Amino acid sequence: MIVDAVLPVFLMMALGFLFLRLGLLTAELATALNRLVYYVALPCLLFHKIGTQDLVWSSVGSVLAAFFLALLLTISLAYLTCRWKAVDTTRIGTFVQASYRGNLGFIGLPIILFSSDQSTFNNAESLAAISLAPTAIAFNIIAVFVLTRCRPDQDPSHSRVLSSIATNPLILAGFLGVVAAISPITLPGFLERSLVGLSQMAIPLALLGLGASFAGFSRSSMKQGTLLTDSILCATLKTLISPGLGLLCAVFFGLDAVEARVVMIYLATPTAIASFVMVGHLGGDQQLAATSIVFATLASVVSLPLSLMITQPQSWQAILDWFDGFMAKI
Repeated sequence: MIVDAVLPVFLMMALGFLFLRLGLLTAELATALNRLVYYVALPCLLFHKIGTQDLVWSSVGSVLAAFFLALLLTISLAYLTCRWKAVDTTRIGTFVQASYRGNLGFIGLPIILFSSDQSTFNNAESLAAISLAPTAIAFNIIAVFVLTRCRPDQDPSHSRVLSSIATNPLILAGFLGVVAAISPITLPGFLERSLVGLSQMAIPLALLGLGASFAGFSRSSMKQGTLLTDSILCATLKTLISPGLGLLCAVFFGLDAVEARVVMIYLATPTAIASFVMVGHLGGDQQLAATSIVFATLASVVSLPLSLMITQPQSWQAILDWFDGFMAKI
Protein backbone atom coordinates (compact mmCIF):
# COMPACT_ATOMS: atom_id res chain seq x y z
CA MET A 1 0.00 0.00 0.00
CA ILE A 2 2.81 2.41 0.90
CA VAL A 3 4.70 1.63 -2.29
CA ASP A 4 1.51 1.93 -4.32
CA ALA A 5 0.86 5.37 -2.80
CA VAL A 6 4.33 6.89 -3.19
CA LEU A 7 5.64 5.38 -6.42
CA PRO A 8 2.90 6.74 -8.73
CA VAL A 9 3.75 10.29 -7.62
CA PHE A 10 7.47 9.96 -8.30
CA LEU A 11 6.87 7.87 -11.42
CA MET A 12 4.72 10.59 -12.99
CA MET A 13 7.29 13.21 -11.99
CA ALA A 14 10.01 11.04 -13.54
CA LEU A 15 7.97 10.75 -16.74
CA GLY A 16 7.66 14.51 -16.92
CA PHE A 17 11.44 14.77 -16.40
CA LEU A 18 12.03 12.15 -19.13
CA PHE A 19 9.54 13.68 -21.57
CA LEU A 20 11.36 17.02 -21.37
CA ARG A 21 14.75 15.41 -21.94
CA LEU A 22 13.39 13.43 -24.93
CA GLY A 23 11.75 16.48 -26.45
CA LEU A 24 8.19 15.18 -26.02
CA LEU A 25 7.64 18.18 -23.75
CA THR A 26 9.24 21.59 -24.08
CA ALA A 27 10.08 23.98 -21.27
CA GLU A 28 7.40 26.33 -22.57
CA LEU A 29 4.78 23.57 -22.58
CA ALA A 30 5.78 22.48 -19.08
CA THR A 31 5.37 26.06 -17.88
CA ALA A 32 1.97 26.23 -19.57
CA LEU A 33 0.93 22.93 -17.94
CA ASN A 34 1.88 24.22 -14.50
CA ARG A 35 -0.07 27.42 -15.11
CA LEU A 36 -3.11 25.46 -16.29
CA VAL A 37 -3.01 23.24 -13.22
CA TYR A 38 -2.37 26.12 -10.83
CA TYR A 39 -5.03 28.46 -12.16
CA VAL A 40 -7.69 26.01 -13.38
CA ALA A 41 -7.39 22.28 -12.60
CA LEU A 42 -6.22 22.34 -8.97
CA PRO A 43 -8.67 25.11 -7.95
CA CYS A 44 -11.47 23.08 -9.57
CA LEU A 45 -10.33 20.01 -7.64
CA LEU A 46 -10.31 21.89 -4.36
CA PHE A 47 -13.64 23.59 -4.99
CA HIS A 48 -15.31 20.33 -5.97
CA LYS A 49 -13.84 18.24 -3.15
CA ILE A 50 -14.55 20.81 -0.45
CA GLY A 51 -17.92 21.86 -1.84
CA THR A 52 -19.28 18.29 -1.95
CA GLN A 53 -18.05 17.19 1.49
CA ASP A 54 -19.72 17.30 4.88
CA LEU A 55 -17.40 19.61 6.79
CA VAL A 56 -16.31 17.99 10.05
CA TRP A 57 -15.07 21.15 11.72
CA SER A 58 -13.89 19.54 14.96
CA SER A 59 -11.69 17.10 13.05
CA VAL A 60 -10.35 19.75 10.68
CA GLY A 61 -9.64 22.05 13.62
CA SER A 62 -7.55 19.41 15.37
CA VAL A 63 -5.61 18.66 12.18
CA LEU A 64 -4.86 22.34 11.59
CA ALA A 65 -3.90 22.89 15.25
CA ALA A 66 -1.37 20.03 15.11
CA PHE A 67 -0.06 21.14 11.72
CA PHE A 68 0.45 24.79 12.64
CA LEU A 69 2.05 23.97 15.99
CA ALA A 70 4.57 21.73 14.22
CA LEU A 71 5.07 24.44 11.58
CA LEU A 72 5.77 27.08 14.23
CA LEU A 73 8.27 24.79 15.94
CA THR A 74 9.99 24.06 12.61
CA ILE A 75 10.32 27.76 11.81
CA SER A 76 11.69 28.43 15.30
CA LEU A 77 14.29 25.68 14.87
CA ALA A 78 15.24 27.09 11.47
CA TYR A 79 15.91 30.50 13.03
CA LEU A 80 17.90 28.90 15.86
CA THR A 81 19.94 26.96 13.29
CA CYS A 82 20.71 30.18 11.43
CA ARG A 83 21.90 31.76 14.66
CA TRP A 84 23.99 28.70 15.54
CA LYS A 85 25.64 28.72 12.10
CA ALA A 86 25.90 32.53 12.01
CA VAL A 87 24.13 32.63 8.65
CA ASP A 88 24.37 35.96 6.86
CA THR A 89 21.34 38.15 7.54
CA THR A 90 20.41 38.44 3.87
CA ARG A 91 20.20 34.63 3.57
CA ILE A 92 18.21 33.85 6.72
CA GLY A 93 14.83 34.36 5.03
CA THR A 94 15.77 31.97 2.23
CA PHE A 95 17.02 29.37 4.71
CA VAL A 96 13.85 29.55 6.82
CA GLN A 97 11.51 29.37 3.83
CA ALA A 98 13.33 26.34 2.41
CA SER A 99 13.04 24.66 5.83
CA TYR A 100 9.24 24.83 6.14
CA ARG A 101 7.51 25.47 2.79
CA GLY A 102 6.35 22.20 1.25
CA ASN A 103 4.75 21.20 -2.03
CA LEU A 104 1.29 20.41 -0.65
CA GLY A 105 -0.94 20.61 -3.71
CA PHE A 106 1.21 18.77 -6.24
CA ILE A 107 2.80 16.12 -3.99
CA GLY A 108 1.14 16.05 -0.55
CA LEU A 109 -2.47 15.86 -1.73
CA PRO A 110 -1.88 13.07 -4.31
CA ILE A 111 -0.02 10.89 -1.80
CA ILE A 112 -2.77 11.26 0.80
CA LEU A 113 -5.41 10.31 -1.78
CA PHE A 114 -3.38 7.42 -3.24
CA SER A 115 -2.68 5.97 0.22
CA SER A 116 -6.32 5.87 1.35
CA ASP A 117 -8.39 2.71 1.09
CA GLN A 118 -12.13 2.60 0.49
CA SER A 119 -13.00 2.82 4.18
CA THR A 120 -10.96 5.98 4.80
CA PHE A 121 -10.90 7.66 1.38
CA ASN A 122 -13.82 10.05 1.90
CA ASN A 123 -12.56 11.23 5.28
CA ALA A 124 -8.96 11.62 4.08
CA GLU A 125 -10.08 13.40 0.92
CA SER A 126 -12.20 15.87 2.89
CA LEU A 127 -9.52 16.57 5.51
CA ALA A 128 -6.70 16.96 2.96
CA ALA A 129 -8.69 19.23 0.64
CA ILE A 130 -10.13 21.46 3.34
CA SER A 131 -6.78 21.76 5.15
CA LEU A 132 -4.99 22.77 1.95
CA ALA A 133 -6.62 26.23 1.73
CA PRO A 134 -5.53 27.63 5.14
CA THR A 135 -2.09 26.03 4.89
CA ALA A 136 -1.56 27.59 1.45
CA ILE A 137 -2.54 30.98 2.85
CA ALA A 138 -0.18 30.59 5.79
CA PHE A 139 2.74 29.40 3.66
CA ASN A 140 2.55 32.44 1.39
CA ILE A 141 2.08 34.98 4.18
CA ILE A 142 4.93 33.54 6.26
CA ALA A 143 7.21 33.37 3.20
CA VAL A 144 6.67 37.04 2.38
CA PHE A 145 7.27 37.95 6.03
CA VAL A 146 10.51 36.01 6.54
CA LEU A 147 11.98 37.06 3.19
CA THR A 148 11.21 40.76 3.52
CA ARG A 149 12.13 40.93 7.21
CA CYS A 150 15.64 39.79 6.36
CA ARG A 151 16.00 42.25 3.49
CA PRO A 152 15.98 45.72 5.07
CA ASP A 153 17.10 47.24 1.76
CA GLN A 154 13.87 46.10 0.11
CA ASP A 155 10.65 48.10 0.26
CA PRO A 156 7.92 45.68 -0.81
CA SER A 157 4.48 47.04 -1.58
CA HIS A 158 2.01 45.96 1.09
CA SER A 159 -0.84 46.39 -1.34
CA ARG A 160 0.90 44.04 -3.78
CA VAL A 161 1.31 41.42 -1.05
CA LEU A 162 -2.34 41.71 -0.03
CA SER A 163 -3.42 41.57 -3.68
CA SER A 164 -1.37 38.41 -4.25
CA ILE A 165 -3.00 36.76 -1.27
CA ALA A 166 -6.51 37.88 -2.23
CA THR A 167 -6.16 36.67 -5.83
CA ASN A 168 -4.42 33.36 -5.10
CA PRO A 169 -6.50 30.75 -7.02
CA LEU A 170 -6.08 28.07 -4.36
CA ILE A 171 -7.15 30.42 -1.61
CA LEU A 172 -10.18 31.57 -3.61
CA ALA A 173 -11.13 27.99 -4.52
CA GLY A 174 -10.90 26.89 -0.90
CA PHE A 175 -13.03 29.78 0.28
CA LEU A 176 -15.67 29.24 -2.42
CA GLY A 177 -15.67 25.52 -1.69
CA VAL A 178 -16.49 26.17 1.97
CA VAL A 179 -19.29 28.52 0.88
CA ALA A 180 -20.65 25.84 -1.46
CA ALA A 181 -20.43 23.17 1.26
CA ILE A 182 -22.54 25.15 3.71
CA SER A 183 -24.94 26.45 1.05
CA PRO A 184 -28.19 24.60 0.26
CA ILE A 185 -27.72 25.38 -3.45
CA THR A 186 -26.92 22.38 -5.69
CA LEU A 187 -24.82 22.79 -8.82
CA PRO A 188 -26.49 21.98 -12.18
CA GLY A 189 -25.57 18.57 -13.58
CA PHE A 190 -23.58 19.92 -16.54
CA LEU A 191 -21.49 22.14 -14.24
CA GLU A 192 -20.91 19.30 -11.79
CA ARG A 193 -19.65 16.99 -14.57
CA SER A 194 -17.42 19.75 -15.96
CA LEU A 195 -15.83 20.26 -12.54
CA VAL A 196 -15.28 16.51 -12.18
CA GLY A 197 -13.53 16.39 -15.57
CA LEU A 198 -11.26 19.33 -14.77
CA SER A 199 -10.55 17.92 -11.30
CA GLN A 200 -9.50 14.54 -12.69
CA MET A 201 -6.78 16.08 -14.84
CA ALA A 202 -5.28 18.10 -11.98
CA ILE A 203 -3.06 15.48 -10.33
CA PRO A 204 -1.49 13.78 -13.40
CA LEU A 205 -0.88 17.06 -15.22
CA ALA A 206 0.53 18.63 -12.07
CA LEU A 207 3.03 15.82 -11.57
CA LEU A 208 4.08 15.68 -15.22
CA GLY A 209 4.55 19.43 -15.33
CA LEU A 210 6.40 19.45 -12.04
CA GLY A 211 8.80 16.76 -13.21
CA ALA A 212 9.43 18.57 -16.49
CA SER A 213 10.06 21.84 -14.67
CA PHE A 214 12.41 20.09 -12.27
CA ALA A 215 14.47 18.76 -15.19
CA GLY A 216 15.49 22.18 -16.45
CA PHE A 217 15.54 23.67 -12.97
CA SER A 218 17.85 21.09 -11.40
CA ARG A 219 20.27 21.20 -14.34
CA SER A 220 20.74 24.97 -14.11
CA SER A 221 20.82 25.18 -10.32
CA MET A 222 23.47 22.52 -9.73
CA LYS A 223 25.86 24.30 -12.09
CA GLN A 224 25.85 27.39 -9.86
CA GLY A 225 27.45 25.79 -6.82
CA THR A 226 26.71 23.42 -3.98
CA LEU A 227 26.15 25.14 -0.62
CA LEU A 228 26.03 21.58 0.66
CA THR A 229 25.93 22.21 4.38
CA ASP A 230 23.13 24.77 4.39
CA SER A 231 21.12 22.90 1.78
CA ILE A 232 21.34 19.60 3.66
CA LEU A 233 20.32 21.34 6.88
CA CYS A 234 17.29 22.86 5.14
CA ALA A 235 16.32 19.49 3.66
CA THR A 236 16.72 17.79 7.05
CA LEU A 237 14.51 20.35 8.76
CA LYS A 238 11.90 20.19 6.03
CA THR A 239 11.55 16.47 5.39
CA LEU A 240 12.66 14.78 8.62
CA ILE A 241 12.45 17.08 11.64
CA SER A 242 9.21 18.82 10.60
CA PRO A 243 7.18 15.60 10.15
CA GLY A 244 8.76 14.31 13.37
CA LEU A 245 7.39 17.36 15.16
CA GLY A 246 4.11 16.72 13.38
CA LEU A 247 4.04 13.22 14.85
CA LEU A 248 4.50 14.60 18.38
CA CYS A 249 1.81 17.24 17.86
CA ALA A 250 -0.61 14.68 16.36
CA VAL A 251 -0.14 12.44 19.41
CA PHE A 252 -0.55 15.41 21.75
CA PHE A 253 -3.87 16.38 20.11
CA GLY A 254 -5.04 12.75 20.05
CA LEU A 255 -5.52 12.56 16.28
CA ASP A 256 -6.59 9.32 14.64
CA ALA A 257 -4.52 7.63 11.92
CA VAL A 258 -6.18 9.45 9.00
CA GLU A 259 -5.83 12.87 10.64
CA ALA A 260 -2.22 12.19 11.63
CA ARG A 261 -1.44 11.13 8.06
CA VAL A 262 -2.66 14.45 6.67
CA VAL A 263 -0.48 16.34 9.16
CA MET A 264 2.67 14.27 8.65
CA ILE A 265 2.48 13.98 4.86
CA TYR A 266 1.90 17.72 4.45
CA LEU A 267 4.91 18.38 6.68
CA ALA A 268 7.09 15.74 4.99
CA THR A 269 6.66 17.05 1.43
CA PRO A 270 9.80 18.49 -0.19
CA THR A 271 10.39 22.22 -0.54
CA ALA A 272 8.14 23.67 -3.23
CA ILE A 273 9.74 24.82 -6.48
CA ALA A 274 7.48 27.88 -6.28
CA SER A 275 9.61 29.05 -3.35
CA PHE A 276 12.52 29.53 -5.77
CA VAL A 277 10.44 32.04 -7.74
CA MET A 278 9.42 33.98 -4.62
CA VAL A 279 13.01 34.09 -3.36
CA GLY A 280 14.11 35.67 -6.63
CA HIS A 281 11.24 38.16 -6.57
CA LEU A 282 11.96 39.29 -3.00
CA GLY A 283 15.75 39.45 -3.30
CA GLY A 284 16.75 36.29 -1.43
CA ASP A 285 19.55 33.81 -2.12
CA GLN A 286 18.41 31.88 -5.20
CA GLN A 287 21.43 29.59 -5.11
CA LEU A 288 20.56 28.36 -1.62
CA ALA A 289 16.89 28.08 -2.58
CA ALA A 290 17.73 25.99 -5.65
CA THR A 291 20.05 23.49 -3.99
CA SER A 292 17.74 23.14 -0.98
CA ILE A 293 14.89 22.08 -3.27
CA VAL A 294 17.09 19.45 -4.90
CA PHE A 295 18.18 17.89 -1.59
CA ALA A 296 14.71 18.11 -0.03
CA THR A 297 13.23 16.29 -3.02
CA LEU A 298 15.80 13.52 -2.66
CA ALA A 299 15.20 13.28 1.11
CA SER A 300 11.43 13.06 0.63
CA VAL A 301 11.90 9.65 -0.97
CA VAL A 302 12.59 8.51 2.61
CA SER A 303 10.37 10.86 4.62
CA LEU A 304 7.12 10.27 2.72
CA PRO A 305 7.10 6.43 2.91
CA LEU A 306 8.21 6.65 6.54
CA SER A 307 5.30 8.98 7.34
CA LEU A 308 2.91 6.55 5.65
CA MET A 309 4.30 3.63 7.65
CA ILE A 310 3.93 5.46 10.95
CA THR A 311 0.32 6.43 10.22
CA GLN A 312 -0.84 2.95 9.27
CA PRO A 313 -3.83 2.24 11.58
CA GLN A 314 -2.10 -0.49 13.62
CA SER A 315 1.18 1.42 13.91
CA TRP A 316 -0.56 4.62 14.90
CA GLN A 317 -2.72 2.89 17.49
CA ALA A 318 0.40 1.36 19.02
CA ILE A 319 1.96 4.83 19.27
CA LEU A 320 -1.17 6.23 20.93
CA ASP A 321 -1.32 3.30 23.37
CA TRP A 322 2.34 3.82 24.29
CA PHE A 323 1.73 7.53 24.85
CA ASP A 324 -1.31 6.84 27.06
CA GLY A 325 0.72 4.37 29.10
CA PHE A 326 3.59 6.84 29.41
CA MET A 327 1.27 9.63 30.58
CA ALA A 328 -0.39 7.26 33.07
CA LYS A 329 2.99 6.54 34.68
CA ILE A 330 3.67 10.24 35.03
